Amino acid sequence: MSEVQAALSKVQKALDEHTGSLEDQASLMASIKKLQIAAEGPKPYAATLRFEVVFPRKSAVIHQVCIFIALEEGILDAVVATARGQVTAAEIARRTGSNELLVVRVMRVLNNLGIGEELDHKTYASNAVAEHLTSPPEKASIEFGAQLLWPLAGDIAAYIRSNNFHPLPLDPGRMTPFTFKLGAPNWDLLRTDKEKRALYDDFMAARRNGLIQAWYDIYPAAEKLIPKRTAVTQDMASKKPLIVDIGGGKGQDLVRFIEANGPEFDEERFVLEDLPETLERAEGLPGGITKVVYDFFEHQQPIKGAPIYFIHNILHDFPDEKARVILSNTATAMDEDSVVLIHDFVLRDRLAQRRAGLMDWARFLQNAGMERPLGQWTDLLDSVGLKVLRVWPPKGDGESVVEASLKAHS
Repeated sequence: MSEVQAALSKVQKALDEHTGSLEDQASLMASIKKLQIAAEGPKPYAATLRFEVVFPRKSAVIHQVCIFIALEEGILDAVVATARGQVTAAEIARRTGSNELLVVRVMRVLNNLGIGEELDHKTYASNAVAEHLTSPPEKASIEFGAQLLWPLAGDIAAYIRSNNFHPLPLDPGRMTPFTFKLGAPNWDLLRTDKEKRALYDDFMAARRNGLIQAWYDIYPAAEKLIPKRTAVTQDMASKKPLIVDIGGGKGQDLVRFIEANGPEFDEERFVLEDLPETLERAEGLPGGITKVVYDFFEHQQPIKGAPIYFIHNILHDFPDEKARVILSNTATAMDEDSVVLIHDFVLRDRLAQRRAGLMDWARFLQNAGMERPLGQWTDLLDSVGLKVLRVWPPKGDGESVVEASLKAHS
């Protein structure tokens, strides 16, 4: 909290020194912005900016353009490369081959957003927000938004005025906003376009890159799994997996769980399931992780009797009808000791979390998916023979872990 207190002191100082001039007003607003960043944290604040880039409000249309230009032209990278030292617009232009006037105009907007610091006229320094936005996963996120999500918002008027607009646009004869604009459903496009699939996989990795509380810090997975570990002498291939990560992308959730728990699970087996085009890019995994090609719509779960079946940011991509298929196929593999862990938002019935409400509409635009309150999660799980055992809430307004088991054994 020391950073928050320091930022608050600067706000108070700006207030104390405020003479009513426009310059003092600008100084006060800059201090308030720094207080906001300190209170929210650089990474969550950067994530909010990225979300506005993906799905912009009115003022963020300009924000998204400037952030994209700053990344595409290497302007923000040049600022970050100073390691918190100062750099001039002329030097940035020289390093990037850009135009000095363009640098100044872009940095004018970014600095007002709290991205980097303006030390003097045409002179800049980096900060934590700038450093986070220039990380490879964040760059992939913004590139993904520019290619696949901005067009949806840009054509939303035509979509709403067509006969496709409906709370459940997967009904026969209707299209999602994604299909309406880009000509094919999201998942079909990702399966046929390797470049866009890579962008999507990196985008998902970015969402989980320290921006949300880790699932194993919410749910006591290590504590529950330690009694289920196998004999060290047992052959790895014959061991029952402790966790099956369904649609787990490049394996980031499993890798971080193993890394966070040191040697406790080094000799255990885990299974990472996804489509082949995603698993091809899952490289450098620990030896205990086995990759299994799996389509959760087409087949029942092949790994039987695992203690944990983990589903992160999958079910919110689909309406209940399709989510039910995924859960039904998972339930066929569960036994009396198995649980399914769903790591997604659980919307509050009143005063819902801001990010969750925005994400709910993001899922609608892209996939006809949705975020769900507890009552909807309960009904969905009940419809496939599963029962909610407990909802494990995060610190703050992040994603919860919904723990469920077979109804017959709960």
